[in-house]
Amino acid sequence: CEAPVATWVAHGRSDRVVPLTAGRASFARWQKHNGCEIEEPGSDGCFEAKNCRRDVVLCMYEGGHTWPAKLTPDWKRFLENQRLSAPKKP
Repeated sequence: CEAPVATWVAHGRSDRVVPLTAGRASFARWQKHNGCEIEEPGSDGCFEAKNCRRDVVLCMYEGGHTWPAKLTPDWKRFLENQRLSAPKKP
C-alpha cells in the first residue's frame, strides 16, 4: 500500500506473545510510511507522531496481550477523527 494509512498501535509492556520491541518497530515503520517526523516514543502512555500524512499513535500500557479498557475512549476518538479526515472518494 503506497497511500498513507492511519495507524493505532497498542502494546502491553508485559505482553509475552508479542515483544514490546515489535510494537515499537511497528510504530517506527508506520511513522516512516506516513512521512512523519521520526521520533522515539517514551516508555509510558500514548504518543502521537508529528507532521504525518495520516495519524500514527502508539499506546503502551500496563498489561499483557489484552485490550486495556482504559484506552477504549481514546481509541474511539482516534477512529472518529479518521472517519472525519479520511480522503474523499472521487
